[in-house]
Amino acid sequence: MNSNLYSPDAGVECFNQFATTAAIQPFVDHGRTAEVFFNGKTLGFVDALGTDGLRRAHRGAVNNALYCNEEGDVPDWLRRPLPSKEALADYPEMETRFPRAYARVMNSQQGVLAL
Repeated sequence: MNSNLYSPDAGVECFNQFATTAAIQPFVDHGRTAEVFFNGKTLGFVDALGTDGLRRAHRGAVNNALYCNEEGDVPDWLRRPLPSKEALADYPEMETRFPRAYARVMNSQQGVLAL
């Protein structure tokens, strides 16, 4: 991942690429099912194992990146790079949740931040 824990990184353009590098660590006697790591950094906890758990972590990372780019006045500590078009293509429903950030990703003229 990049320096920000919760957004997809350069080279991770879609879930399939993410899933080949990410790791899921199951918990024992814990309130959550597992923790997902990408490039040695945690993406957080998930309530599923295997592909479903990885999908939840990837979707959460894309969601958080869009959320942090939806408004222009977010604090510096909350800023995250926009996800790539390929990562966003995995979750078309996010267009209605984050229309401004989604449009910035899909409009290549605006120079979307590289992840």
